Amino acid sequence: MNEGAFHEGEVRLQTLTGERSTGLKNERFISDHLPANAGAYMAEQRMVNIAMSDDRGRVWSFIVASARPFLVVEHPWRLAACLTHAHVPELLRELLDACPKPRPIGMVVIDPARGRRFRVNGLLEQARDGNLAIAVQQTCPNCPKYIQKRVPGGAPGAYISTVHEAGTLLSAPVRELIERADTLFTASRAADDAHDASHRGGNPGFVAVEGNRLTIPDYIGNSMFMTLGNFLLEPAGGLTVVDFDGGRQLNLTGRATIEFADTRAHDGTGGRFWTFDVEEWNLEPFQPDPAWVLEGYSRFNPPVGQ
Repeated sequence: MNEGAFHEGEVRLQTLTGERSTGLKNERFISDHLPANAGAYMAEQRMVNIAMSDDRGRVWSFIVASARPFLVVEHPWRLAACLTHAHVPELLRELLDACPKPRPIGMVVIDPARGRRFRVNGLLEQARDGNLAIAVQQTCPNCPKYIQKRVPGGAPGAYISTVHEAGTLLSAPVRELIERADTLFTASRAADDAHDASHRGGNPGFVAVEGNRLTIPDYIGNSMFMTLGNFLLEPAGGLTVVDFDGGRQLNLTGRATIEFADTRAHDGTGGRFWTFDVEEWNLEPFQPDPAWVLEGYSRFNPPVGQ
């Protein structure tokens, strides 16, 4: 078991929610290296959420997907990613080209078909010609809750025509995209600058939008509070919403606020929710071939509006 794996923000939320003992039980899954079975898992995966900051200090989340696996475990403390043939947002490519090395990076490698996800946080030591080299600093498997089952195999012919757009105020079409989402990917940054990528899911409509503010329920999870613990100490964060059917990826950067006192019927968790104030957004085509097709919603998803 790793002693002291949780930082101040995570401990404060575990204590506030009465979930400290559960968090401590799950602390044993946190490690500073990749486990022995990580190589087989990574060798099969085709989707990853990447968390990084730009040179202005804004935190971003990006989804990268490929028709074939692109991750290789070189040894327990090093992970390689070949993005040459992957679908990579242009904003992420620009960020990788411009970033000094080494650079903090967070990743969650997600398998929507089998409902699995695995966190890898560390330092991006190299990003050359689409090849990334990551020095691993923290790893953790995550529970399968709230992952909608999607499988690669659909024809991409249904993708809509999309141009690259960006802005500060959320337009009506962008708000509608968020309101229809069943999945969010998150990016956060700890006080020591370590970055973390994660995932949130629910039935369509689980995210409420009012102006530039998103309200997101905190459904019961593993009590580690890795994302929200970061937000408690460092509000800067990023979100990604993927329109899997239409072929679009929406990246949002802004600031998060934790609110576990108020009660809203929207969240279905007895008042536990957090808000995200969007400061900038980026909308790009995201049209992998084969397409990711929805086969069903997670059985853990609470009803929306109750």
